[in-house]
Amino acid sequence: MKLKLGSMMICLLIISSTVTAQVHPMHKDNKQSVWHKFKNSDRALSLQKINNEEKLGELNIDFWDGENWEDSERIRNQFTNGKITESLTEVWEGNGWSTTAKITFSYSGELLVSEQYEELDEFSKNLVPAEKYIYNYTGEGEFIRLWEIIYQEWVANGAAGSWVNSEKDAFTYAGGPISSGVFSEWTGEDWEAVEQFTAEDTDSGAVLTYSENLLDEWVPTYREIYPNFSLNEIYNFYLDLTYGSGTEFFYLHSTYFPDYIFQESVDDEWENAYSQFTNKYYDLWDGSITKIDVTSRYWEGEWIPEFFNELWLYGKANADSANFIVVDEGVNVRISQEKYSYDESDRIIEAVTMYEMEEGLENSTRLSFTWSEVTTGVENPEKPFNFSLNPAYPNPFNPTTNITYSMERAGDIKINVYDVLGRFVATLVNGSKSAGEHHVQFDAGNLSSGLYIVRMEAAGYLKTQMVTLLK
Repeated sequence: MKLKLGSMMICLLIISSTVTAQVHPMHKDNKQSVWHKFKNSDRALSLQKINNEEKLGELNIDFWDGENWEDSERIRNQFTNGKITESLTEVWEGNGWSTTAKITFSYSGELLVSEQYEELDEFSKNLVPAEKYIYNYTGEGEFIRLWEIIYQEWVANGAAGSWVNSEKDAFTYAGGPISSGVFSEWTGEDWEAVEQFTAEDTDSGAVLTYSENLLDEWVPTYREIYPNFSLNEIYNFYLDLTYGSGTEFFYLHSTYFPDYIFQESVDDEWENAYSQFTNKYYDLWDGSITKIDVTSRYWEGEWIPEFFNELWLYGKANADSANFIVVDEGVNVRISQEKYSYDESDRIIEAVTMYEMEEGLENSTRLSFTWSEVTTGVENPEKPFNFSLNPAYPNPFNPTTNITYSMERAGDIKINVYDVLGRFVATLVNGSKSAGEHHVQFDAGNLSSGLYIVRMEAAGYLKTQMVTLLK
């Protein structure tokens, strides 16, 4: 049976769901993954979204000993004023819980400025520093963007020690959420750029291209294409992956990720390597989704299925079970199954992993969830005034671009345009509008080339996007 390592996303999901939960910050290989760059690029905003939301307070991981469930590991998250401030990993020692790792989150106002990871020292039996992430920002007010992430490692020196630079991600923004980024390594004296990526919208969908620095020349190495997804949609997807959702431990998490095609650069040509493809099955009577297959495929002149996650919903909002199936010479072989339980609020409270054995499915791992309700904010708030500001098209543009926005109900709305220094440029909309979808055109015929910020305001809520004028 041939099982390639190319399909990284689902492989990582399988490992994390069936072995143990990981609290350690991302390893170097993950830092260089486009998935993590997008997630990290606005991690501060993602963490801020936990206000007034239900978050994972505790995750317990048990293993089956053949007859009973045995305590193994747990993760406990602490929230303060709507922000996660601490995450502890503990293991069961037979007569009590012992802390083996801790992440401490630090903020400046609403902005996340650092994450510090500590791990258990086997000699002293104390938690000692290991890794730190430092987040630096640029801009002001509504236009703050994450500029760089510095990764540091703790170097011990006897009883003392110090933080030493290790790697760094730097991001640029132009006409979209992220236009490019550079990954650098610390040489001991300065930063050396080793890899970069660019992000762009194309007719094929969002495309993210990686290049390596070889003898001071940037050489394309691989790219990921997200058919039918824009950069804004990919960006917002990662923004919605708030910390502590809990679902990152399961096969069902794969259904949240957009389909993609991974290509490698060979002799200056792009060649398919592997991809993810999602297929949904519907009930003929009521149109509800009964099953979702998320398939990992590799390329050998055509797409060949490698393995897939098969989720059964039976027309419900949440999956009852999921099968992990390997395709062995055209034959589907079930390796394992997960079964899920939910509370009255549709929050997952238990996930049990079972492996296919000669006698049938046998228990392996159980994850149990305790949810914390973060209640910062006013009581009985009014229903939010929901609206959307869709990506401008075309973008970049010359000299006009079309902006579409929608309103859940009638109300006053204002759409202004500013330059990157925050100076007022033009008013596109200012007045009362009916519920539904509306369109407005931005004519920049009298403006110079550059970045402009479209700002939409209604009932105290704000949405912004960047557009690029190219003449």
